[in-house]
Amino acid sequence: MADDTQGNARMLLEVTAVTHRGAVRTHNEDAVVVGSWTCGDSMGTPRQSEHDLAEEPLVLVADGMGGHVGGREASQRAASGMVELASSAVGPTEVAAALREVNRELFATAAGDPTLRGMGTTVPGIVAMPDRTVWFNVGDSRVYSVRQGYLRQLSVDDVPTWAGAPAGRITQALGGTYAFLEIDPHVGTETTRLGRPYLLCSDGLTDALPLETVERASSDDDQRLVCELRKTTLAAGAPDNDSIVLASIRSKSRAKEVVAD
Repeated sequence: MADDTQGNARMLLEVTAVTHRGAVRTHNEDAVVVGSWTCGDSMGTPRQSEHDLAEEPLVLVADGMGGHVGGREASQRAASGMVELASSAVGPTEVAAALREVNRELFATAAGDPTLRGMGTTVPGIVAMPDRTVWFNVGDSRVYSVRQGYLRQLSVDDVPTWAGAPAGRITQALGGTYAFLEIDPHVGTETTRLGRPYLLCSDGLTDALPLETVERASSDDDQRLVCELRKTTLAAGAPDNDSIVLASIRSKSRAKEVVAD
């Protein structure tokens, strides 16, 4: 995966996003957010858009849990909730507060509908700004930055640390339990740098492919690269829903037609 560093200081965020049910599941419980656009339907091809960093675009993946109805409901509600709160979520403190508010809303919704009890979702994402990029996550879906072709994990996996822990178990999510649990979101910042790509994904990608395989994928075109990763994941069996978002800091001199939110 490429990480170029050339260009001028006038920057935008180019985002290529796809979410898919995978090769085994009959439905998609994932959702993706780019700016104010959200999608929880299985996509045939990635969607590409460009966003001025002055607008502080939000990008995230929500990996729903709790069965067909509950998982889809949780990811969609988390996606729309974060979009609604994004206008005030400009720093680490505000982003963490927004995630806690969405967590409370998921539990409140589940309490009023027995069919949704236990629904939850993991969430990794970024908010890109001209001077800094805020990254965040709850659960085991991931955010990576790409440095010299290598993936550097920014997110923190919320998984048990003891040996013999059940596969797939996580220690926190948005919702995900019958009784309310407060969350401790992982949030950090790094300086926004021209040419820096960020990879956001559900565990449908990282469980299906070794990181070395993801790192070997290479293309000067983000859409072609995301298509290659999706194709490789499907070829590997793709037992889970699979969401892949590549968000790259670009120079406005490279700008193509902007897709409005």
